[in-house]
Amino acid sequence: MESTERAFERGDLALLASVVTVAFLVRLVVLFQVRELAFVETLIGDARGYDAWAAEIRAGDWRGEGAFYQAPLYPYVLAVLQALAGGDLFVVRALHAALGSCACGLAFLAGRLFLDRRAGAIAGLLLAFYAPAVFLSLLIQKSALAAVLVTGVLWMLARAQSAPRLARFVAAGATLGALALTREEALGIAPLLALWTWLRFRNLRWVGGLVLGCAALLAPVAVRNVVVGGELALTTTQAGPNFYIGNHAGASGTYAALRVGRGDARFEREDAARLAEVASGRPLEPGEVSRYWLGEALAFIRSDPGAWVRLLARKARLAFHAYEAPDTIDQLAFEEASGVLRGLATVFHFGTLLPLAAAGLVCAWRHRRDLGVLLVWVGGCAFWLIAFYIFARYRFPLVPALAILAGAGFSRLRAEGLSWKPLAALACAALLANAGDFASAGPARALIRASTAVALLDRGANDAAARACEEAIALDPDCLPAWSNLAIAHMRAGRAADGARAFQRAVELRPNDPRTHKQLGTALAEIGDSSGAREHLARSVELLPHDQEAAANLTFLLQRDRDWPALARHLAERARIAPEDERAQILRAWLLATCRTDAVRDGTLATEIARRLCGSGCTDPDRLDVLAAALAESGDFQGATAAATRAFELAPTELRSPIAARLEGYRARRPWRE
Repeated sequence: MESTERAFERGDLALLASVVTVAFLVRLVVLFQVRELAFVETLIGDARGYDAWAAEIRAGDWRGEGAFYQAPLYPYVLAVLQALAGGDLFVVRALHAALGSCACGLAFLAGRLFLDRRAGAIAGLLLAFYAPAVFLSLLIQKSALAAVLVTGVLWMLARAQSAPRLARFVAAGATLGALALTREEALGIAPLLALWTWLRFRNLRWVGGLVLGCAALLAPVAVRNVVVGGELALTTTQAGPNFYIGNHAGASGTYAALRVGRGDARFEREDAARLAEVASGRPLEPGEVSRYWLGEALAFIRSDPGAWVRLLARKARLAFHAYEAPDTIDQLAFEEASGVLRGLATVFHFGTLLPLAAAGLVCAWRHRRDLGVLLVWVGGCAFWLIAFYIFARYRFPLVPALAILAGAGFSRLRAEGLSWKPLAALACAALLANAGDFASAGPARALIRASTAVALLDRGANDAAARACEEAIALDPDCLPAWSNLAIAHMRAGRAADGARAFQRAVELRPNDPRTHKQLGTALAEIGDSSGAREHLARSVELLPHDQEAAANLTFLLQRDRDWPALARHLAERARIAPEDERAQILRAWLLATCRTDAVRDGTLATEIARRLCGSGCTDPDRLDVLAAALAESGDFQGATAAATRAFELAPTELRSPIAARLEGYRARRPWRE
């Protein structure tokens, strides 16, 4: 095919520099305006997890542990940015802003090749002023890197289309592979782009080049996952949990943690594995965990296809609606602090971009052959977005392609004039994107203040966090995070009674949340309400049996209250539902062997448990001490003496005295009582 690539001219360079400079200045101004927000100065949620991961990489831990659960490229890039910034968080955000600005420049370059210089300039400027792009580029999140890679892929594809060469398709594939290591859904778009390449050029070498480039980036990560984690995964092992989050009974179409209140990246992997293992009754490898959650989602789809279709329809509405589904931090939080971002958000948002892109596509329909890959990109992104769940930052990969389509429309409008067709497309898309509302202002702003409280709590500003929560509750009395964070602020400030009342309200709002029951039980114990504490800790354990902290707190209370029958029942239940909790097993054997309440003691069962805990060749003095007490209760004083003697020999000097007292009793054929 003859090359049709447009030569780069001096005017193009000036436009490129202007687009990038304007984009960076806009982002820098917004960053200065929001710099004093609590969650800008203090990282929360995923940002904290990525920051910690990057710090580990800088400290020399390049390999990490296990197969990757989250997309790995961004933490490595963040480690470099941290090194360049000298650890200054403001400078790191400024470098993110620079990445976002480069994405605007790449959008210009792509639009210029897809159509002309005017289309590229409009696309770049639309992205420069697009409020969600500005907001996302200032977060310690992978969105800024994803923006560069998405626009980079589109530019590479435009170059390959304008002057097809094997090296260009390899480069496009490599950029797509890097994007897949940042946003995993790019893997699902790769086959569509390979199909487009074949249909467009009928050249298997170029299809192979695209695949080869992508594989070259993914192969090292896949090998690393096998070597380090023992799992074959091209990128990560979280596809199953993510698919389940977006496809189960009760799913809303947006993100919801597998365990309420545990949406932090620090907990996601642990919770996915723990819940899957509980349901399966055995330990699971990461790939097995992913397949378990995938199976659960498919079971829902098979059992109620009508509900799933309705859920898909809701997700489709969310995917193409002006509403920006928030993550840990809502864009509204930045808008409250930045007049510039607030002004941009009134004009440059998804509700205006989608209609402009629709009108642009109609205007530039004669060039649909050249613009076809943009439609493939939009369709592929939308498909995977709707298949999983909707976040503002998950939807962002759609935006650069839509901006280029809008730029193409503006460019052709001048040459061809305005007709009813683009106006009709604009009106229909505007109705689709702006009709209805998915969130009211009060609850949204309440969540902002609740997020602010999280950052304030991390900084130890308990009273300020309490005030932020009270403001949130005034805006939305049913804001669960606000009540939970208010309770935590009161507890840390020494106001346990106020904390208990706030936790009580949180329990009323979410009665099946084990974490909130645990927190309320702990607070009630602190103010002396042992009965209430036991009730809520028991409920927490019932809802989440494998939470060892809640179980341990309940055990402590039962011991403190000397309610031995209740403690025996609790430990027996722990043995049934959480056999891996060996601390509870040891305590159970000790209670059965030494309790002064006759109805509780059972020497035979105590011995059975203790022997299982000790196994063969035991060198743990605590377990041998328990075995000795159990044998004594069963009447085997010779065995008890032998076990206690061994425990005495193995115990540290400072812990030998109580074992010696028990040993003396066993020699005198007396069981031990406590």
